[in-house]
Amino acid sequence: MEPYQWIFSLYSVGFGLVHTLGGMGHPVEHILGRSFIELNDKDIKVKRFIFKKANITPWNTIQNVSFTKNRILFTLKDNSKTSIPYTIIQYSWLQELKEIIEKHCNDRKIQII
Repeated sequence: MEPYQWIFSLYSVGFGLVHTLGGMGHPVEHILGRSFIELNDKDIKVKRFIFKKANITPWNTIQNVSFTKNRILFTLKDNSKTSIPYTIIQYSWLQELKEIIEKHCNDRKIQII
C-alpha cells in the first residue's frame, strides 16, 4: 500500500470509531470535554478549548465590565483582566449573553463601561 492509502485508512478507522462510540451513547464531547460559557449566581466559567481547563471568575472579584468590539472584558479588583472573545460565542447567543451579564452586574452593582 502507498503512504496516502495508509493515511486514508487510519483516518477512516478513526472516523468510524468516533461515530460508533457516539452511536453507543458515548459522544466524543463526554470523552474529551467540551467548550462552554456558564454564568450562575456565584461565578463565570469559560472553557475555550476542549483540552484546556475552565477559567473561573467569581462575581465578587469583578470591578467592572466592558463590552468592546471583539470581546467582553472583565477588570478584576486586583486590576488584572480576563475576557470572553466573541469568536467563541455563536452570534445568535451574543445579545442574550450580554443581557444576562448586564443583569448580573446590575444586581451586584458592578460598573458597566
